[in-house]
Amino acid sequence: MYGIWNDMNEPSVFKDDTSQEQIGMPMTNIHVMKDGSIIQHRWVHNAYGALQQRATYQGLLKRDRGQQRPFTLTRSFFLGSQRYGAMWTGDSQNLYSDIPMALNQLLSLGVSGIPFTGSDLPNFFGVPEDDLWVQAYQFGMYMPFMRAHDDIAAQMREPWLQSPRVQRTTLAAIHNRYAMIHYLYNLFFEAHTNGLPIIRPMWMEFPGNEMTFELNRQFMFGSQILVSPKMGDQHPSMPLFGGVTKVEVYLPPTEEWYDIYSKQIMPVSDLPQIVHIADEEQGTFVKGGTILPVLNFHEHRQSLLESIRDPLRLEVYPRHQVVSKDHPKASGTLYLDDGESHAHLNHERTQVHFMWNGEMLSVIKLLHDKNLYIPAATKTIEEVLVFGIHKEPKAVLNKYAMRANQQGKVNAEFVYIESAKEIHVYDLLIPVDQDLFYGKEQDLLQFVF
Repeated sequence: MYGIWNDMNEPSVFKDDTSQEQIGMPMTNIHVMKDGSIIQHRWVHNAYGALQQRATYQGLLKRDRGQQRPFTLTRSFFLGSQRYGAMWTGDSQNLYSDIPMALNQLLSLGVSGIPFTGSDLPNFFGVPEDDLWVQAYQFGMYMPFMRAHDDIAAQMREPWLQSPRVQRTTLAAIHNRYAMIHYLYNLFFEAHTNGLPIIRPMWMEFPGNEMTFELNRQFMFGSQILVSPKMGDQHPSMPLFGGVTKVEVYLPPTEEWYDIYSKQIMPVSDLPQIVHIADEEQGTFVKGGTILPVLNFHEHRQSLLESIRDPLRLEVYPRHQVVSKDHPKASGTLYLDDGESHAHLNHERTQVHFMWNGEMLSVIKLLHDKNLYIPAATKTIEEVLVFGIHKEPKAVLNKYAMRANQQGKVNAEFVYIESAKEIHVYDLLIPVDQDLFYGKEQDLLQFVF
């Protein structure tokens, strides 16, 4: 048994559907405290489930002799529950309206200090039609906690038993989540160290923009990715137009935004825009100035832990506005540890920060040198993609390879795709963290224009 799921971990209180009489736990239940005082159960009902989760967490620590990170999932939680595991939002209905409701539940929990949350996919009760299935899984890939779960009476809920369309879109959503796992894990590290939520309401990242205050159908996935999920009933003729869905999105005009699929810069507008999204894609936009670490996992992998040591590609989305040394054209962070044990508490971890100034891609170590994660020396960057570039470079120099003794110029293999305004550097073998020192910047690639 790897982890434990605490379901209905509080005394249940129901009313009979017919008589409306109360069944389950009597509302008059009391607790006798250690000092002999008496309190009503209703005063501590939420704390009851949270304490059960804490006890489960502590039991798993004891069972595994402190060698494994416990995984607990709880339905009942309270203040402080974020220290002990994941929560989910309970039994959702087979309704399109439950998708935006789940989003607002997760956003509210995040800003309340509880970041590790999710909801049932593709909703709990019933058998969803294809459009609802697609919406649920595509939104689900951005949930901090993503899982499939349903009512025992709901038949045929396995993805591989669905229509070819559902199989295709579900597989694409899961692949995209795996590809983004390093970015997501870095967000978990942020949540662990400073309490920031993983998915955030728009106003949290743009507090000076009043247009964001009432937006409740889009969100920020960390500080660098904006998501406007598909929501609501689909038009009956939608399949006739190749599965394209209209999505409304507001892209704050103080930033540049790239469509994460086309890699093209979006038009600037002070008002919400209507965008047309293909069936396997979502309304997802990367903020200009971002470097995303993307997992180049092999298709045959059967689990995330099996693929986590696969190589990386860095996707660079430059900003074209005024930049400075303190605000480079693009930057991004990568945090690594083993993902399973408590070795990170003994400094077996690393975090590096990538920067691109328009000509040089460089890296700097953010954690002190007492932190050392040995597998980071064999975790490699094999590709770098830079978007929004209007001129082909004359050469790309591998500055990492040129640091070897008596090594002259080392040209990296690249191709410039003029129609996409993209530079694709490939066949690289640059370690994520080898011979890096805290606070000392090292050059990786030089783009010669």
